[in-house]
Amino acid sequence: MFDYPLSKPRRTLYHKLGISPEATQADILEAKMEQVNSLMDQKKELEKKLRAVYDRIPELEAAAKSVTEQQRQQAENPAKLKQALLKLTALENEAVKCEPKYREFRKQIEDITKKINEINNMRIESPDERKKYDLETPPCALLKLFVPSFPLFAERHVVQHFVRLEVAAFLEKEKKLAAYHPSDFTRKNFESDFSPNDYLDGE
Repeated sequence: MFDYPLSKPRRTLYHKLGISPEATQADILEAKMEQVNSLMDQKKELEKKLRAVYDRIPELEAAAKSVTEQQRQQAENPAKLKQALLKLTALENEAVKCEPKYREFRKQIEDITKKINEINNMRIESPDERKKYDLETPPCALLKLFVPSFPLFAERHVVQHFVRLEVAAFLEKEKKLAAYHPSDFTRKNFESDFSPNDYLDGE
């Protein structure tokens, strides 16, 4: 697109979303949606595999939820949590016999859930949040396209100038025809200006 004098930073929210710092608000929302949808599809496939294990060991799902809930409550009853963990461990050992990748499925689902939450918590589509983030993450604030405050290409003479440049370039490059240039600012070939000089050119 453009050759920036500054290298694009990595490990930024833009990089994680696969977009550049000058992306529009629509670009950001689209990138977030695409990644979340892709992760949700992966999560659903893993949950199907996990569901097959739960169907074979009915008490396992409830035991896992019980431990998770008690851990969220910061173990108000340590003895009860310990008992729940022992029960869950026994059931999980049984689950591994049925499906060796059971724990791997659980870990993958947890990781995907974290990624989805991380993407949803990215607020750079908000102008205020984006401005704040860019200022805190140099040189993101500098890697922006200039947007004029007036409709530049609504001016007829400006449009005509750029159309003439494109047409002249096409005729010279593709058709090998000489195009008229009103000034030296629009042409690139100056060979016709050269003239022999005995002193400089020699014999």
